[in-house]
Amino acid sequence: MNKKKLFSDYLFNLLRMMMNIGIPIITLPFVLRRIGAENYGAFSYTNSIITYFTMAAVMGIPDYGARSIAKLNKKNDIIQTSSEIFTIQMASVSLSLFIFYTVFYPLAAEEYKKTFLVLSIIIISNLMNIEWFYIGTQRFKFMSLRATIFKVGNALAMILLIKPGDQAEKYALIIALTSLGNGLVNLTGFIPFLRFKELKLRKHIKPILILFGLSITSIINGNIDKTLTGYLAGPLYVGYYAVGFRLTRIVQQIFTSLNHIIFPRITSYLAQNDEKQTEKLIRFNMDYILLLSSPILLGLSLYAERIIILLFEKELQPATGSFIILTGTVPVIAILNVIRRHILLPRDKEKVLIVLSLVTTAVNVVGNVAFVPQYKHIAAAAVTLAAEGMGMFYGLYYIRKKFNIHLFHPGQLKYLFSTLILFLPYYLGYLLSPYVANLILLLLQISLSIVLYFATLYLIKDDFFYHYTKRFGSNLLKRG
Repeated sequence: MNKKKLFSDYLFNLLRMMMNIGIPIITLPFVLRRIGAENYGAFSYTNSIITYFTMAAVMGIPDYGARSIAKLNKKNDIIQTSSEIFTIQMASVSLSLFIFYTVFYPLAAEEYKKTFLVLSIIIISNLMNIEWFYIGTQRFKFMSLRATIFKVGNALAMILLIKPGDQAEKYALIIALTSLGNGLVNLTGFIPFLRFKELKLRKHIKPILILFGLSITSIINGNIDKTLTGYLAGPLYVGYYAVGFRLTRIVQQIFTSLNHIIFPRITSYLAQNDEKQTEKLIRFNMDYILLLSSPILLGLSLYAERIIILLFEKELQPATGSFIILTGTVPVIAILNVIRRHILLPRDKEKVLIVLSLVTTAVNVVGNVAFVPQYKHIAAAAVTLAAEGMGMFYGLYYIRKKFNIHLFHPGQLKYLFSTLILFLPYYLGYLLSPYVANLILLLLQISLSIVLYFATLYLIKDDFFYHYTKRFGSNLLKRG
């Protein structure tokens, strides 16, 4: 493993992660105050349906493409495979657009037609959705810089263009044009790797279709909560649910950034039958997940109501309950992604992945239909956590039985026990609340929680944390 390359890739993905976390924290409250919870709910509802068409447009190509390219070393092989996969992608996107404009759009509810039309630009942008190429070739610097520029541009457009009382269409247009611009820049770096000669498409069709089946269940599972909540309870409750959902997905970026780096490396190691390096990477990622997700889970739960009120004001206080429940999905989804992307997908276990996704989808659909009409967004959040939890436990059982892989070890319990120190600043806040402004107090509590948690890990000499902080300190001294 090239540790310098791994570290630099992580830094670039960290930059992208910070943009993915920081900018939505600024723009989401701004947008909600300008367009209101109901309009945001309408956007979330229409966007969840558009996602089905974008999924159909790219089929299983994102995962298949990244995995296929990561296995290759010769430039000519990369050019040939990339051109073949991109040709299939162009055909599938064109078919998805045809079905959207000729079948779905004419039948869509009149109140949502404008938003659907605007968001269809996202389907078009999938012609240029070639993240799989950049992940497979490990070009994380390009991906991170491009994403940062477009994230900043997206935020500025929202702040400058969205006015009080605007409808969902303007917000949707900014999102859609950002996606299109992102795709166009993607294409400029990809063109030198295109060569439409002697294409052999047939060999790619079957694995792409198998992964397409996985994509169908994954996208349905990821969007059925918003779709059914909108249908069974109305856009206002989608808005309440979407706030907590979006905030937890923003936090999830902390773990997603590392996943993007590790996936092509594990695929490459397995192609070389290097199980030792594969196991080291998986263990590293699991320690990283549990070290950070334990305090994040407790911290978000303790301060959920104050975070909602400070970011979105009291109008969205009803979103607190669903937000607290959804915080539980942060570690669950992070672990589930290790199972999916680092163990099953690199080993070509697509059929098992489909079963895993079907389990979560079935729980999601049945649970939403049964409980959302009565319990609204609270039920949607609880069902989402239950569905992801079921998928995680099934995945853990399978990899232990089939590959004898154990993701947990006793040393990770230190993270759970160290997290208890977070109650100290939480209760300290009650003593200071009469004298300190809410925002300042929350920032003080969060800062103190971070310091106390990592100080505890350092004092007890947790193997993972102590090793990497010591190495980081040594590197700084050498450079100094």
